[in-house]
Amino acid sequence: MPMNTREQILHSAQELIQSRGFNAFSFRDIAAQVGIRSASIHHHFPTKEDLGKEVIANYRQALMKGLAAISGSKKQPEAQLQGLIALLAESVKSGKKVCLCAMLMSDSATLDRGMQQQLVKMIEEVEQWLALLLERGKAEKAFSFSGDPAILGRALFAGFQGIMMCVRVHGEPERFSKAAKALAGLLTKN
Repeated sequence: MPMNTREQILHSAQELIQSRGFNAFSFRDIAAQVGIRSASIHHHFPTKEDLGKEVIANYRQALMKGLAAISGSKKQPEAQLQGLIALLAESVKSGKKVCLCAMLMSDSATLDRGMQQQLVKMIEEVEQWLALLLERGKAEKAFSFSGDPAILGRALFAGFQGIMMCVRVHGEPERFSKAAKALAGLLTKN
């Protein structure tokens, strides 16, 4: 089913944010990709910040849906962690884009307050998901670690996002899966 103009604008904006960053594109860039006048974008999104908020909301919804599917799979904790890695790897498979979270984190100081709040909420939800997975994995003796699962969840998510930024610099998507799996491997009992 073809996307309507609003959906095309959102798709284009997400692609541009993931490949360039929020501050490195304009409505003219989107208009050129979608094939409309840049003034037409204002009909759907009065400001760039309005567009950014909706991009974050859509991405967050898709990410949470992906995490819910992983959780609902009833797979072992190690497999669920690998599921998260696979989900994040989709963002970097071209070698030119990264997860929306990573790119917006690098722009966070320049984002409007509403976008910052949405970004923080999305990151916290992923970190909480990881903390629950780690707690379950430790209880089932699938993971071995000391310390607070919430703090480790934050560290893991930060590690995955950092790996993505390195992939972007090198332009080698296979680096993500290899490095992320090595990081996750530090949790498994041998």
